[in-house]
Amino acid sequence: ETKQPCKAQKEPAEQGLSWGKFLQAPPPPASLEKIAAAEDLQGRFLNLGAYLGLRFLFKRFFCLRLYGRERLGPGNYILCPNHASFLDGFLLFAAVPEVLRSRTYFLGYNNYFDGPVIKNIAEWMHVVPVNSARHLIPAMQAAAYILNQGGILVIFPEGARTLTGELRPFMQGVAVLAEEVNIPLVPVYLHGSFQAWGPNARFPRPHPIQIIFGREFSADRLAARGDRLKPGAGTYEAITLGLRQEVLNLRDELQSRLASRSAKKSLRI
Repeated sequence: ETKQPCKAQKEPAEQGLSWGKFLQAPPPPASLEKIAAAEDLQGRFLNLGAYLGLRFLFKRFFCLRLYGRERLGPGNYILCPNHASFLDGFLLFAAVPEVLRSRTYFLGYNNYFDGPVIKNIAEWMHVVPVNSARHLIPAMQAAAYILNQGGILVIFPEGARTLTGELRPFMQGVAVLAEEVNIPLVPVYLHGSFQAWGPNARFPRPHPIQIIFGREFSADRLAARGDRLKPGAGTYEAITLGLRQEVLNLRDELQSRLASRSAKKSLRI
């Protein structure tokens, strides 16, 4: 599970500096080692094995269906999905097109990756463990480094899993990165993962899961949308509001697709 920075605007300001200055510096050596380990030959082989295994499991037990993958371009950007289940990161790892998989990284909350088994799986999946609650700036620097090296980054803007199945408010970390690193944001919506393994469930259960990918949005375009939702909002807040609205739009698009598919089945019967 990814813990998104919740004080994205405050910490640098408290030190009299802008986020742009902080994000120009490299991340700590420990983060650089994690990123480098994912790029060697063994790391790529294990990454492929994890992908094939998870893809099989999700198709077999959760009837995983994907929509909008053709919208994902060859460049670098941040994938911004809703967060409803412990499965979400694994689902996205299995859903990203193979041609992009070697460049896709996840920022993960380090407390969830301490165990020997999950730690190894996380390394195979290109998870870079960080602690954004206590060490916000190094976490943001690791994200900026991956993006500046041409990587694709997955960050959950809600910061934690929803407890109700409804979309939570978004935090501003991805907005900071979009604005300061000049990187597009791609909204993503996962449907069914809450029912498959919500935060209050001890074990997963079979349930159909669908994932829909949106198009790339520049920070300026999202800020303009967010400003219409809340006139006078600051830049980071406006980007955040615009992004959340695009994720909601994807939810509506997916529901329309599923309803249309169900209606066609009924006609055939």
